[in-house]
Amino acid sequence: MARNLYSSPMKTLVAHQAALGDWVLTFPLLRGLRHAGHDVLALTTRAKGDLARQVVGDVMPIDIERRDFTLLYGPGGHREVAVDLRDKLRDVHLVISFMSPPDGVWTGNLRALLPDANVLCADPKPDLTRDEHLTEGYGRKLREQGFDVQFADPPPCTSAGNRVVFHPGSGGPHKCWPIEQWLELAERLTKAGRDVRAVVGEVEVDSWPIGRMEKLRAACDVRVCDGPNDLLREAPPDAIYIGNDAGPTHLAAQRGAVTVAVFGPTDPRIWSPRGPAVTVLAPPSPGAGWPSVEQVFQAVDAACVGAQRLGSDDFGGKQPNGV
Repeated sequence: MARNLYSSPMKTLVAHQAALGDWVLTFPLLRGLRHAGHDVLALTTRAKGDLARQVVGDVMPIDIERRDFTLLYGPGGHREVAVDLRDKLRDVHLVISFMSPPDGVWTGNLRALLPDANVLCADPKPDLTRDEHLTEGYGRKLREQGFDVQFADPPPCTSAGNRVVFHPGSGGPHKCWPIEQWLELAERLTKAGRDVRAVVGEVEVDSWPIGRMEKLRAACDVRVCDGPNDLLREAPPDAIYIGNDAGPTHLAAQRGAVTVAVFGPTDPRIWSPRGPAVTVLAPPSPGAGWPSVEQVFQAVDAACVGAQRLGSDDFGGKQPNGV
């Protein structure tokens, strides 16, 4: 039986190596561990570990791209782990791994490397046979192993003003609200007196067709973000944030920003952002069209008003809404 979260604070290693949005969906877990007094080590890529340190706070990043962790995928790989890493992990008593099944080679090597640690494994993919959000699945999988986790969101940002930031991209083009809709929305928001900014990343710069960026620049201020740190700066939590089902949208929600998430083909019951002030616009069923510009505009307008009364009964933490 695993130790209880609240009765036994300890040094805890959380291992994860997936996309940005999936990683950010572990932040309620990291924050819950911190609230319970755990010393949390985030074993992930350097950039995502640093992101967790900045957003969650008091999290120690460990770079999963070190050769030592690659060795764990081979039989007996734990024997070759460097001394400095062994010293850093010496006092770890709990591991929550999203890396490998319980009987996987990586997990076996990790157990051999940390013989005194309780290693819990959680599949990072959702169980599509259950009607549950991805984070609810994480909690269930850990409870099934005897570990009760209290997930925690950040406090809401109550100083949202006139600025609206949107990200029109995603790691998957099929998850992107049509660019024509974004351009029309930017025009309407600007005419309504909003200070509108678009943020784009390397995916958009590298994959968008010629001319699309120019159209966006003609519609509003555009900032190109070279990684998560740029995104933290260009999309501050005191702005209203609008985005697709994408990592930056999850990040905005986990910073406490007033967030409007636009869904189309993916299921918000599984993938919606988690945060204290999230509104999700989605079709009645995944793939059954997209929200209209008018619907998104009205949601943003309501968010701008509601940001002044966060925490009241009629605003904050709204989750999937059909359109």
